Amino acid sequence: QGGGISIYQNYDSIKLQDLSIESCTSDWNGGGIYSLGSSLEMNNVSLVNNTANQFGGGIRFDDDNSDSRTLSINNSIIESNSSGNGGGIFLVSGNTTINNTQIKSNVAEEHGGGIYSEPFSSPSIRISGSIINANTAGSTGGGLSLTDYGSTTIRRSIITNNQSGSWGAGIYVNHEINLSNSVISGNSGGRGVSFHSDHNHRIVNTIFNDNASGNIMMDVYTQENQIQFEFNNMKDGHGVSFSENNTGEISISNDNFIFDPLFINPEAGDYHLLPDSRMIDAGHPDSLDSDGTRSD
Repeated sequence: QGGGISIYQNYDSIKLQDLSIESCTSDWNGGGIYSLGSSLEMNNVSLVNNTANQFGGGIRFDDDNSDSRTLSINNSIIESNSSGNGGGIFLVSGNTTINNTQIKSNVAEEHGGGIYSEPFSSPSIRISGSIINANTAGSTGGGLSLTDYGSTTIRRSIITNNQSGSWGAGIYVNHEINLSNSVISGNSGGRGVSFHSDHNHRIVNTIFNDNASGNIMMDVYTQENQIQFEFNNMKDGHGVSFSENNTGEISISNDNFIFDPLFINPEAGDYHLLPDSRMIDAGHPDSLDSDGTRSD
């Protein structure tokens, strides 16, 4: 367990800083890092070209059912790692925050090229200011595969050019998600985002653009809650598809947009808006940018 670093129960808290873990291998879990039952903080850490045969090419983090352990990843790079599930990151319960981090070019043979949350656990995941790009999954969730239980919040992040063999090229959603002020673009295989669970999902101030198979897939069998979709842009039209077994609905308000968002240079990975973009100051009126103006 843990080709590069193994951390076991009740070490609080471990801090890794200004560190590179490269080309490590585990026959089972955590090619770069395996962490079980301890809190872990990572600052300016590079996990590159690590391999786990089963779970978590870059890192496997397991709260060990305590519901109190935390994983914090800041200003880091998780790149070109591979595994059976969770090419970059594999999460089992706990509270995870990911800030200003690049998760790119990771590969999972099955689920979660960039990030995979294990079924039957209940992780709390918060992602902000991060890039999830060019990850690949043989099955669900090229960028992220969010399964069964738990919740995920994604803010001001870019999820682009990921590929899946099945559902959810950008994000496979099977637990509660709150997605805001982000870009879902250039993903292929499955739809940009696919929904498979009945929760109070909310998508706001987000741009869906050039996802090869379409923007959104609904595959919800029973539904009591709402999927709210407000102040988003889908350049190619609403682009919502429904599976044969779907009975769910998505509540798309009249405040969504259908036009070219005018990115500066998406081919080079620059998804900032040009000065004449109609998306500027067009977000939800209750959300503000750091300069105090209405959110883009």
